[in-house]
Amino acid sequence: MKKPGFFDWIIFLVNLVCAFALLVTYFTNLLDPEKYWFFAFFGLAYPILLITNILFCIYWLIRQHVIFFLSFIVLACGLRTHQNVLKINFKKEKSTLQKNENDIRVMTYNVNNFRAFDQQFDPKVRSTMLDIIKKQQPDIICFQEFYTRHKGSYDIMDSIKSILGSKQVYFDKILDTEFQQIGMAIFTKYKIVKTGIVKFSEEKHQNSCIYADVKYMGDTIRIFGVHLQSINFKPEDYEYIKGMKVEFEPDIQSSRKIGSRLKLAFLKRAHQAKLVAKAIDESPHPVILCGDFNDTPVSFTFKTISQNLKSAFAEKGSGYEITYAGAFPNFQIDYIMAGKELSVQNYQVIKQELSDHYPLRSDLKLNSKTDSLERL
Repeated sequence: MKKPGFFDWIIFLVNLVCAFALLVTYFTNLLDPEKYWFFAFFGLAYPILLITNILFCIYWLIRQHVIFFLSFIVLACGLRTHQNVLKINFKKEKSTLQKNENDIRVMTYNVNNFRAFDQQFDPKVRSTMLDIIKKQQPDIICFQEFYTRHKGSYDIMDSIKSILGSKQVYFDKILDTEFQQIGMAIFTKYKIVKTGIVKFSEEKHQNSCIYADVKYMGDTIRIFGVHLQSINFKPEDYEYIKGMKVEFEPDIQSSRKIGSRLKLAFLKRAHQAKLVAKAIDESPHPVILCGDFNDTPVSFTFKTISQNLKSAFAEKGSGYEITYAGAFPNFQIDYIMAGKELSVQNYQVIKQELSDHYPLRSDLKLNSKTDSLERL
């Protein structure tokens, strides 16, 4: 063992701080942001803290010093947390468009209004999004920020119905004019027998939770479509973040604005997550949940909603998954989850940057059900 020098002691102190910070992230999912909002910020730092502690392990291993065990033990303590974010799957199945006859193919996609309001408007983006859905042929697909017009090439409602060969849809609209509609939507090839909303507030808002009960193989499954509180960054916030990526020049006022927006989002998502979790617990049917949480797998939001559900990524994913393709540091914030009555067969993130989110796909199987599908 080599005797540590002055520089090693400086490294040790930094290591000690980073190890403690990583340890704190393991508990952020248990701390309600409505009471302890400050700790929610540690969850955002988790990927950096994870990599930093791995590098410290390597450094001290090369130095052949016992301090190696500091970060090693902290990393080992967080195995459950790591499994939700970083999945090593030696049995990962190859991506395929084919699925077993009795599986339920589920997709979720935050389509960002099909980019209809972009300054650099490109109709090819809409066409490519629809092509992805056509190739995947989901039995169920949940949309966040769904946009459609009543006629023309942007009559997305009619396009999706045509692609799926089904008219079964539940569309909760936050904007409804003679020209266009925006909201949350659940499309399915199965018969919808009931629909509803989990109210976050009395006002209509793009962040909401809807559900649809569908008939499947003589049973009923409840599908939740979720879009939790957005951070609502302004254009100047994105410009500041982009600038920070290129050249680290922090600005106190801009940083405070971003921090304030993040804090407000943490608080609102915590409240919304509790409402969604309650609705899941009260469901009389097996549950499939899809959507944009706007929060990471180490968050209170994720822990609260997923406590009685399986994450498709945690079951069948691989590597460090990213589902958000926007300007903010990239995380896994979109999810497909299933109740204990269903098993996850596969999981895929389709890496095409069309929206600011990637589409997700997973095939699920209802346990102990072998009859033919009940389709329209």
